[in-house]
Amino acid sequence: MPINVLRNKTPNQVFEAVNGFRQRYVQDWESWLAAPPIARPQLFGQILRKWQATRPLTMRRLRADRKVSHSPPFLDDLLDQSAEPMSVLHM
Repeated sequence: MPINVLRNKTPNQVFEAVNGFRQRYVQDWESWLAAPPIARPQLFGQILRKWQATRPLTMRRLRADRKVSHSPPFLDDLLDQSAEPMSVLHM
């Protein structure tokens, strides 16, 4: 089965896929968007670490996190890199 990634989808296709997410995921997303920008990277990591959809992959950590055991990119780097593509999805 092929894996469909965001880069291969139109904004409408992504919207439709997200529209089918479990309500808990939607609430987590809304909480993340409502958080002050300074708090978003840490909250993002906390949210994704509890999602079943991200397991068994190891979650990236923030650059400042004491538990970092991986090389770059760090979670805050990935969020910075995603800012422009995510702005296209803002509907």
